[in-house]
Amino acid sequence: LGIAQKVHFIGNIDQTKLANIMSDCFVVLSPLTGRSLVEASLAALPIIAYDRDWQLDFVTKSGNGVVVSFRDWESMGKEALALIANPTQTLRYAAASRQAGLDFCDTDKMYAHEQSEFLKILNNTKV
Repeated sequence: LGIAQKVHFIGNIDQTKLANIMSDCFVVLSPLTGRSLVEASLAALPIIAYDRDWQLDFVTKSGNGVVVSFRDWESMGKEALALIANPTQTLRYAAASRQAGLDFCDTDKMYAHEQSEFLKILNNTKV
């Protein structure tokens, strides 16, 4: 794609370095991410993600960005440009992103959800 000199894969870095990098970002492009998607949300960054694995649910349910078809890098780029052109929408996504990150990391909600799922399994199990 001719972007090799413009893309840097930083790998697994400590939280301080990551926070410093994210504070300078405008949007997160997520072709496939794990915990860094939550970290991006906690940094109040809008997300543009591929429709892959859990990203669709995380982004669309919280309204914190846009999901494009898997491997459609052109749409990903167009959506990033659209955010640059629309700061009002970017701020809406940023606020939703921060809230999604906080909700995702809320231990009380996580434990309640886990307990609910285990009870569903146990109630449907024939002994």
